[in-house]
Amino acid sequence: MVRSTLATVVAAIAVATLPGSAPASTPAGSGDLSNGPSCAVSCITSALIEPHTTAFGVSVRTDTPARIFVGVSKLIAPEGSWIDSSRSGPGRTSWTGHVSGLQSDTLYKVTVSATDSQSRTERRSTFFRTRAVATNLPQGPGDLQSNVGCSAQCISAARLDPEGTGTQLSVDTTVPAKLTISADRDAPGTIGNAPIFGTPEDTVSTTGFATGWNGRLDRLVPGATYHVILRAIDAAGHVSYRQGIFRTDTRRAKLVPHGIRIYYDGDKGLNRGELSFVTALNDYHPADMRIPERTAASGSWIAFPSEQVSLGAPARELRLAVQARERDNAASCSNQRGSGFWEPDNGGVHEWCNKRTWVTVRGAIDLDAPVPGSDASSTNTGEGRHEFEIMTSNNAGIRFVVFGHVDVRYE
Repeated sequence: MVRSTLATVVAAIAVATLPGSAPASTPAGSGDLSNGPSCAVSCITSALIEPHTTAFGVSVRTDTPARIFVGVSKLIAPEGSWIDSSRSGPGRTSWTGHVSGLQSDTLYKVTVSATDSQSRTERRSTFFRTRAVATNLPQGPGDLQSNVGCSAQCISAARLDPEGTGTQLSVDTTVPAKLTISADRDAPGTIGNAPIFGTPEDTVSTTGFATGWNGRLDRLVPGATYHVILRAIDAAGHVSYRQGIFRTDTRRAKLVPHGIRIYYDGDKGLNRGELSFVTALNDYHPADMRIPERTAASGSWIAFPSEQVSLGAPARELRLAVQARERDNAASCSNQRGSGFWEPDNGGVHEWCNKRTWVTVRGAIDLDAPVPGSDASSTNTGEGRHEFEIMTSNNAGIRFVVFGHVDVRYE
């Protein structure tokens, strides 16, 4: 499994909201390194931004050695019209820089890109506001500021460690505060100056006040870009926010069908059923998993013609269905047309030159939750091997059990 491990973010670094956009082409300098994944699709695992009154601090992490670039421009400026920009050297997987020359309390377009050694570039852009000049913070003795709490920015550090179905996270604050962290695939809106999700996909909160906290966002979709909002509330009710982005690991799965055990072939007595099988994976019917008609008796074992089927970036649930078809009339006048399933799931037709019975078995394999007794990991990412058995009911016209397993990995 490939994991995106992010080092602890420097003090006062905040998470930036950077929606994905189509890859762009930025020339890579000489000496770029090439190792592992590329920026052809996505290589930026997180982008963290600290807004100041006239500048942005930026920290970027990638899963591919790359030249990292950040630029800031006005909202309606032509592409490449940077007010200020900064870039790393080649072959970097983490980099911290800054852009300056900005006005306070102003909305700007911030662009972050990463270019690997093959000149393949991922680019992300968002709109971000510089901080307003603070003039009404509480003053301490001798006009020195004290006890400002979260009325100033109190989230001093944040770390994200994305996985396949969630992210580990740690947050530090300068004062004791209650923390709430939410994530959603949709970008947040705002009410006043506060970022907000309509219905976040997951939210975690502390039970009390703390200056450091480790938690986890879970139940997320693999291979997806998520926006995150961090909220800190101090004992006086002052609130600080940070918002940002991270990418969960992409899930790959491989279905390995072992075979089908026939318990009743659909023909009474000593007759053997003329059986064929059609398979569906998430409503797709792979041609190499069709089992042509053969004569099979009760108790027979039938192997699949394909040893395995690779599945690209499946979601949490793998839906598997197998339909058995038994023919009772002459093969020369049997209606076997159509590549999909016959409907309804279980049925029969007994007309001249069209005598057939069919039974469909369906099952859902939860790729997040290992099956008891399987080789899958105990973590909720579900990496490893998931064994499955899917069987028909005892009163079905044809009775059988489908055996196999699914191998799950992340990258």
